[in-house]
Amino acid sequence: MQPQPLTSDDLARMEHRARRFQGAWTGTAGTLAADVMRLLAERQRLLQLVARLEDQRDMWRIRGD
Repeated sequence: MQPQPLTSDDLARMEHRARRFQGAWTGTAGTLAADVMRLLAERQRLLQLVARLEDQRDMWRIRGD
């Protein structure tokens, strides 16, 4: 079975849960919550990078170079 794509609602729920537990718990739960926050931030950074690269690719196509 293929994993379903994450929706914006899924991401919002994950971030909300991670923020709630990130500072409140120590040990495994707090560490996992902090890891989720870092992974969500990295996902956002990569999405922005892909968007910039796609824009650059489109500009080169328009110019015909």
